[in-house]
Amino acid sequence: MMVLRESVGCGGSQAYALAGGMRTIRGRPAMVEMQESFPDTASSWRIAAINRGDKRAGDVTVRLYAVCIKK
Repeated sequence: MMVLRESVGCGGSQAYALAGGMRTIRGRPAMVEMQESFPDTASSWRIAAINRGDKRAGDVTVRLYAVCIKK
């Protein structure tokens, strides 16, 4: 089992994070789930995901994202 926590920024303090999330790029998507998704600061979003697959399931690649608007 592998846990990932990462903050995704909006690219500057002039932007405001509205939402965030993740999607699976490749691997075994049935084993990956998002645990947390909440604002970290006004201009970033924190996401936590977990891969519940065992060692035989192989690696999975996910993309984390933040939806931002300019202030």
